[in-house]
Amino acid sequence: MTADRLVIRNFRNIENQTVVFSEGTNVLWGENAQGKTNILEAMFLLSCGRSFRGANDRELTRHGERGFSLALSFRTRERDMKIELEYGGRKAFRLNGAPVRRTADVVGRFCCVLFAPEHLSLIKGGPAEKRRFTDMALCQMKPAVFSALSDYQRVVSQKNALLRAAAEGRASLSSLDVWNERLAALCVVIQKNRAEFLESCRSRAAEVQRELSSGREELGIVYEPSPAGEDGAALSEGGIMDRLNALREREAAAGGCLIGAQRDSFAVLINGRDARDFASQGQQRSAVLALKNAECAVLGEAVGEEPTLLLDDVLSELDPFRRAYVLSSVRDRQVILTCCEAESAENIGRVRFMKVKNGAVTGEDPV
Repeated sequence: MTADRLVIRNFRNIENQTVVFSEGTNVLWGENAQGKTNILEAMFLLSCGRSFRGANDRELTRHGERGFSLALSFRTRERDMKIELEYGGRKAFRLNGAPVRRTADVVGRFCCVLFAPEHLSLIKGGPAEKRRFTDMALCQMKPAVFSALSDYQRVVSQKNALLRAAAEGRASLSSLDVWNERLAALCVVIQKNRAEFLESCRSRAAEVQRELSSGREELGIVYEPSPAGEDGAALSEGGIMDRLNALREREAAAGGCLIGAQRDSFAVLINGRDARDFASQGQQRSAVLALKNAECAVLGEAVGEEPTLLLDDVLSELDPFRRAYVLSSVRDRQVILTCCEAESAENIGRVRFMKVKNGAVTGEDPV
């Protein structure tokens, strides 16, 4: 899968820009706050339907403008494709010129894997970061998971609103069973896919960790669903309903949902010990590299071709050994990376360099 051309209008600090990519490594370089990451964010938005920074659509619009537009032309093994997005209060996608009714129908058409500095805290970060890691990959692999996650967020929001209203005496809990049944059904779908994805990542990540540690470290991944059975595994739909019924009074008192996929997490183990508590910073960073490498491999197998790799200023955060590992592993796929100094990418091989300044991109000869 290869990105060819990205057209950006009124997005973040970019007014009007066309970026042309090569099939190999593309380096967007320049000082901070010039718009390098905004270009990656635009590509990710067209791939996953949402910003990896957590921004809402209005926040993505250039100051003083009413909306923005993006268009990405790319190639798969089967055909040339184009995704377009217009935002003017509401998002409207087009795929190969035809309007798309649901965001889920464009998610994953262009597949990419993002690696940013904040991912280096994935091991010691909270459950939300870990869920984001699994869900962003799953949404590209399986559009049905994107729909399930979107529906689940709405159900949890509606259930929490009902519980708060009941706690304040503004509503009864007569409809709580309806929300719990929907929550349990969606929870099973989401947790099944999360468990399968992490299991697919496990052996690949373990292989990378062994390589980075010269065989001294064995990496493990343990999924932590909510709720879980005595064996730590996810429950059936009926099992989740039993837990929800048992927690009915506690949730009513708390005014919020106490269990469910919105509380899932996973633990990364190194030699059988939780890496969050016992691993050194170097071990944790190796584990993150292993997880991101596994994500690339699993996503590539699922879609039948290599995803484009987006590296957002991550090289400067790595020591020379791990930086060399990243650079050696990207040679056979399309890569778009950002950095402050062009020299940071000198050892990759033949590269297309593009300088970014004040939201404008200029091409430069490869070095």
